[in-house]
Amino acid sequence: MSYSVANVHQVLREALAVFELFRKLGFSADQIYLVINDTRDVVVELHVEDQSGGGVRVGALPPEISREEAFAKWKEIAEHMREVPEIELRTLWAGSMARVRAVQIMTAIRMRGIALPNDEDHESLLN
Repeated sequence: MSYSVANVHQVLREALAVFELFRKLGFSADQIYLVINDTRDVVVELHVEDQSGGGVRVGALPPEISREEAFAKWKEIAEHMREVPEIELRTLWAGSMARVRAVQIMTAIRMRGIALPNDEDHESLLN
C-alpha cells in the first residue's frame, strides 16, 4: 500500500522537503519540529542539545487551512512516510526551495554552532 503527498498543500510539501534535508544531514526526526506562528508562517525548526538550530520558513498557511488541520495533516504524513514511493520523494525534493537553499541552510546551522551529524561532502544533497 502506498501513500501519496502529491495532493498535500504546497506549503506542507515544502516543509516536508526541509524535514527530509534535516534527516539527510543526520538529524533525528525528534529534533525536527513543525511550527505555525501567530502570523501563520510555517517554519520547520531544528532543536539540538537544548538549543534551537533556527528555523526555515517555508511559507504562509493559507486562510482556508486551519492550524489544527495543518498539524493533523503533518501528523498523518509522518505516520505514512515509509509508504510514500521513493520516486515521489525524489520529485518533491528536486522541485523544492529546500534543495535550492540547501547550502545556505547548512551554513546557517553551522553558524549557530551546531555540527552536522553527517558532516561530509553534501554535494549529493543538491542533486
